[in-house]
Amino acid sequence: MSDVTEQDWTSREYLAMLTAEELLLAMEQLDIDVMNCGFSDTDREVTVAFGGIRDAERAVSLGVPYNPEPGGFYDRATASCLTLTGLGGQDTEPTEAEIDDALDRGWLWTVHPDLSGSGMAWHVSVDLSSADAQQLAANLNAARLAGGQ
Repeated sequence: MSDVTEQDWTSREYLAMLTAEELLLAMEQLDIDVMNCGFSDTDREVTVAFGGIRDAERAVSLGVPYNPEPGGFYDRATASCLTLTGLGGQDTEPTEAEIDDALDRGWLWTVHPDLSGSGMAWHVSVDLSSADAQQLAANLNAARLAGGQ
């Protein structure tokens, strides 16, 4: 990162980069293996590539409190699963805009097999908003402090 000017420090990109750095530090302090955590130039401004599926599971289980409220933090973390399930259970068919809105708010998870080495593993990455990355970092830090680390 180059030197920051007065105008740069409040840019969307710079704030997302700071958020990604804080999230990476929070995960590292909890021994969550992260291959990369940084700014993504999309609506989901922070991207995290985990060392494996167990690391992604640990980040979610420690950093995302279960609250089954459609549109809430847990719902967004689960790729808007609650919202989409609710839309699918309505008597009327959901509109394309309702579906698109739910998908746009949810975290975008990518999981694919890795057949290198001596067996099968999974690579996992997630793209999320800067605001959700901030909340995840805060929750992970709270979990670490509550655990005495």
